[in-house]
Amino acid sequence: MTLNQLEYVIKVAEAGSINKAASQLFVSQSVLSTSIKNLESELGRSLFIRTTKGIRPTPFGKAFISYITPIGHQLAQLDNFLYQRGWNSDQSLSIVSTGFNFLNRILQIIREKHPNERIHFNLHENSSIIIMEELSHNISDIGLTCVYDLHLPAYRAQLKARHLEFHKLTEMGLCVMVGPQNPLYFRQEDWITPDMLAPFPSAMYGYMDAGPFPSLSKRIGLQSRGHIYADSRAALYEAVSFSDAYYLNSDYRHCPIFTECPEVEYLPRRWLSIKDCPVRNNLGWISRIGEALTPLQEELVTLFQELLVPREETTPPA
Repeated sequence: MTLNQLEYVIKVAEAGSINKAASQLFVSQSVLSTSIKNLESELGRSLFIRTTKGIRPTPFGKAFISYITPIGHQLAQLDNFLYQRGWNSDQSLSIVSTGFNFLNRILQIIREKHPNERIHFNLHENSSIIIMEELSHNISDIGLTCVYDLHLPAYRAQLKARHLEFHKLTEMGLCVMVGPQNPLYFRQEDWITPDMLAPFPSAMYGYMDAGPFPSLSKRIGLQSRGHIYADSRAALYEAVSFSDAYYLNSDYRHCPIFTECPEVEYLPRRWLSIKDCPVRNNLGWISRIGEALTPLQEELVTLFQELLVPREETTPPA
């Protein structure tokens, strides 16, 4: 078993086609097929089922891929590390989050404070569960996410099992975001009730169909006319801005970054509170337990505190 073979298996599973994977890997189709067949022979089990419509993992293949995927991520990180060293990078910072449009502005502030240094930033966007995996496997340095209060105890337990910890920054209410194509955008009041959303589709991440979100929707009484699925926060915001869809979000309007850096709101959207919503969302960052932060990481965390925590929540100096 070689590292190349592991990379080939991951890429074939992602592409669903030997031909597509070979093109992406810049190897011939025959080389890729032979390599995977040799690995299957070594393992004594088939990794893929081959059909006229493509290729898909066997049950054993799915389990095998789940084990080697973190290895693939770490190899990518190693390649990136070596690439950075080739460019004489002074520092690097890798952040994994559930996707926040203000993160790039925060990183720009860091860059402005170090005009003579080469700093490489890596931004990853994924679900809260994958955030845990990236941090526990040293793929990323810092995590940033929101966790609903009803799910926070279980999430903290999952983090602790992976030697990670959640540092709460602030607690927020929930709201929906709508664009000019949605009639609620022109509503006089700045709040809505869940039943008012029934005529419109909701924009959401694909992975939100499973996990804790359905129970949250039921508790809030959230209603929708179908869904628009997206795989990034930017795509979600565009769906809201240019269709009648709504997006359930945390109410960040009291975070200083939205008043001090208004440019982070670059698309036509309106925030509407959910009246009498029983759920709160906790914004916080995640680190590995017992691991000291680098100066750059400490700078990032300080900016989180300064730009994301409402002023009234900040403890005045003694």
